[in-house]
Amino acid sequence: MPEFHSEPYIYLPAVSHKSALIAWGAFYFRTNSKGKWKIVDDDDLKYVHPPRKDSIGAQSAPYGPARVEVYDASGKVASCATTEVANHCWVAGLQPDTEYTYKIFVKGQEWASGERWDWSPKEHALVQSGARYDNRFRTNPDPTIAAASVSFGVIGDFGVGVRKDTPTRRQQQVANALRRMVDTEGVRFLLTTGDNVYARVRVFGVAVGGTGDEDDDWFFTYFQPYRYVINRIPVYPSIGNHDADETEERDDRAQVEDNFYLHERIKSEEAAGRASFGPGLFYRFRYGSDRYVEGGVLQNRPAVRVSQALGVHRTIVSGGRPASVVADSVRASSCL
Repeated sequence: MPEFHSEPYIYLPAVSHKSALIAWGAFYFRTNSKGKWKIVDDDDLKYVHPPRKDSIGAQSAPYGPARVEVYDASGKVASCATTEVANHCWVAGLQPDTEYTYKIFVKGQEWASGERWDWSPKEHALVQSGARYDNRFRTNPDPTIAAASVSFGVIGDFGVGVRKDTPTRRQQQVANALRRMVDTEGVRFLLTTGDNVYARVRVFGVAVGGTGDEDDDWFFTYFQPYRYVINRIPVYPSIGNHDADETEERDDRAQVEDNFYLHERIKSEEAAGRASFGPGLFYRFRYGSDRYVEGGVLQNRPAVRVSQALGVHRTIVSGGRPASVVADSVRASSCL
């Protein structure tokens, strides 16, 4: 009789100069006496206890009453938020350009505390290797004050994930490089240039399975490799052809919006005419008084533009290799 293991996950979909959106969820694995591990498909979540239909994302069913606490440098609670209807909370009342730590409590128990279980391509199973969540983030600068500088990462064409590790499948190495940049270079956010999830199953070259339209499709390609990054910095996506039905059997855009909390993050901007979901995704956010970032789809191609008054002279992670971005006095752009 197989047993089920539930592995909790945490991430930080959005940060502003005074608030943060903090989210949580889980993925389920079936194990047996032979030590085999297999991720549970969304369609089979009805067999876990208690039964579910989804496991992570903005629209996922709540795991129970939850409380999010954010702490300042002294360890004092700086802000707190609660929910009984979702697996995310907006935490407000924070100070600009300030580092905070945070914890999530669900049904009175801390979520994802202690040593975690992570996927090992070598063992083809979840293993414990001493990794723990370091839940901390830094708010954006005051929007009325010019930001001295900004460091950020850019990735695209994510690949098929970390189920296996081969010379042509190096996504975990990209994630590890990005994690080091967050620690050493103060990377504040991550931009994607599209194709956030690729199909895992193909028949005669046509994508028919694991395309990204279910939560479990995102485990090996996003939530596991970037696990210890996305709990610290937000990710701003663009939509690529692999995120829609252009090159795959199903349109994954709804799942992209759900997992990246796009509606929750930019609905007020859409109402003000500064963002749109259709027919193409477009949004922008400000970093300090002199920089803003735009993301979306232009002429059916993903596009990201970073504009600023002073310029950006930092190193970003692009395709696993360092790439220099040098801005002129007006703007720096990248359209892929």
